[in-house]
Amino acid sequence: MDPEDILSAFADGEMVQLWAKEKVATAIHNGLVLGFNGELRPLLLPSPERKQLL
Repeated sequence: MDPEDILSAFADGEMVQLWAKEKVATAIHNGLVLGFNGELRPLLLPSPERKQLL
């Protein structure tokens, strides 16, 4: 499982911050994150809330 390959399936996958790429990719791989119309929208939540979710 390559995080870059998984994230590249989303139009905004490159916007996922470096510290979160592996965890977000794992969540996608395991079906915990599905995205929204082909996007992840990683900037939708403020940083502390994103970390809490991960």
